Amino acid sequence: MVLFSPYMDTQATEIIEVNKPKRKPRGKKIRPREKPPKKALREGKLIGYMRVSTKEQDNALQYNSLVANGVKPDDIFQDTISGSKISRVGLDKCLDSLVPGDVLLVWKIDRFSRSLYDMVDLMRKLEAKQVGFRSTTQQIDTTEPSGRLMLQMLFVFAEFERETIKERVKAGIQAARSADPNLRWGRKASVAYDEAEVLSLLKKNSVRAVAKLTGVPKSTIQQIKKRNQK
Repeated sequence: MVLFSPYMDTQATEIIEVNKPKRKPRGKKIRPREKPPKKALREGKLIGYMRVSTKEQDNALQYNSLVANGVKPDDIFQDTISGSKISRVGLDKCLDSLVPGDVLLVWKIDRFSRSLYDMVDLMRKLEAKQVGFRSTTQQIDTTEPSGRLMLQMLFVFAEFERETIKERVKAGIQAARSADPNLRWGRKASVAYDEAEVLSLLKKNSVRAVAKLTGVPKSTIQQIKKRNQK
C-alpha cells in the first residue's frame, strides 16, 4: 500500500510501504506428541534378610543387628523354614525386590545359604543384578575390594570341591562294578517279579499284556526285554 501525505509537495512524494500481515495457515494445528514421563528408578538402599528354622526360635538378634546397621524395618524379609529347603518364599521375594545399587545384609552367611553351592549360586545372582552383599557379624562385604576378592576365592573353592566329588563318585562306581559285575543301579523295584517268568510271557504277549498279567510296570518290562536282547 502507498500513502500520500497532504503536507508533501505534489512533485516530491514520499512512499511508505506497509507490509501486509501474513495469512495464518488453515487447518488444525498439529501439536508434537508428548512422550510419557519416564519412571524414576529408586536409588540403591540397604535390604535385610533373616531366617529361623522353627517358630520356637527367636529372630530378635538378627533383627536388631540389621536395624543397627541401617536397614529399615520395612525393608527386611524373613523366612521361618529350615535352611535345607530349596524353596524359601521370603528369600525369593527379597531377591525379586533388589535393584542395581542395593546392598543385601544378613546376620550370618548360614542364615542366607544352606550350602557352599547354594552360596555361590546366590552370590552370582546378586553379582548379575549389581547388588552388594554384607554380613553384619562376619568379615564379608562385596562392596569393598577385599570382599570381592574373598568372593572370588569362594567360587574357586566351590569349583574345586565339585570336581573332587565327581572324581570320588566315579572311583566309587568303578570299584563297585569291579567287585560285582552284575550289580544293578537305581532304586529297587516296587513290585516283586520273576524275570524268567516275564521273559517267558514276552514270547507270546505284548509288553502291555505282560504288565497287566504280572502287575509289573511297563517301563520295567521294557528294560528287562532290552537287557535280554543282547
